[in-house]
Amino acid sequence: TNADAMYAPVVTRLRTYSLPVGPVASAYCDAIMAHPAMVKWIADARAAG
Repeated sequence: TNADAMYAPVVTRLRTYSLPVGPVASAYCDAIMAHPAMVKWIADARAAG
């Protein structure tokens, strides 16, 4: 959804800085990070350097 796209960068920050989140938020982060578009976005960013 558009809301998921808006919060995708927030999810990356939560993961990058190992910020504590509850079980529901953790499950949401897992789902966002596993989404094919997110996987591609991360791979493209790493490839770009």
